[in-house]
Parts: sequence; structure tokens; C-alpha cells
Amino acid sequence: MSKYLFSIVLLVLLVAPYARAEAPIRWDTLSASEQKLLAPVKDKWATLPPQRQQRLREGARRWQHMSPEQRALARTRFKRWQTLTPEQRQQLRQHWQRLSPEQRSRLRERWQKASRNKVSNCYTSCVKGASSGLGFSGWI
Repeated sequence: MSKYLFSIVLLVLLVAPYARAEAPIRWDTLSASEQKLLAPVKDKWATLPPQRQQRLREGARRWQHMSPEQRALARTRFKRWQTLTPEQRQQLRQHWQRLSPEQRSRLRERWQKASRNKVSNCYTSCVKGASSGLGFSGWI
């Protein structure tokens, strides 16, 4: 009986961390600066999945630590992202998922280097635009 009980306890201890559902983040627990940054999604905050809430919160925290130059570059990149069609965005996401960890690392390094050098056309030179199949071939 003790082996059986030990097995059950061990199984619960091993599985419990993975079975834990992420708790939603209440709007009133966000800092004032996080609330200000996330104000556009305030009305639907409670309906967002907890994982999405966490990603938005982490993004708000990163934004707070960015320099004005980094923020300007992020705004530019986001505007460019918004100009893509849903199909183009999906193609980019799928391509990113197919990259090896080494390729992703190299791509991140190049984006960071381009950011430091304030290359305004980094997006078009990195991703080569939708007209060329959204390839990363020149970057990897």
C-alpha cells in the first residue's frame, strides 16, 4: 500500500506544475504606468486569456525601460507590421517557427545591431518585403 501511495504522490508532484492554470491578472493589480500603456485594451482586459495578459504586461514593462530612440524604432516596426496583410503576417510567423534556435539568435543579433545603428529601413532589408516571398535568406 505504501508503494502505491508513494507512486501517486510522486505522480502528483511531477504533473502538478504542468497542470497549473495561469491565473488571470486583475486590472487593478497593474501599476499606474502599466494601466496607462495598456489603456487601449482596458475594456476587454478581463476577457483576455491569462497568457495574453501576461505578454501584454511584460511588453508594457519592457516599454518602460526603453530609451526614446528604442521606442521610436519600436513604433516604426509596429507600423510596418500593421501594413502587412494577415496572410503575410502568418507567413512570417510560420517562417519564424521553422527557424532553428541558432538562426533565430543570429536574426535577433542582426535586428539588435540594426537598432543600435538606427537603420530606418531595417525591416525591408531584413525581411525583404512581401514581394520577395517574405524570406529571411539574406539574414540567416
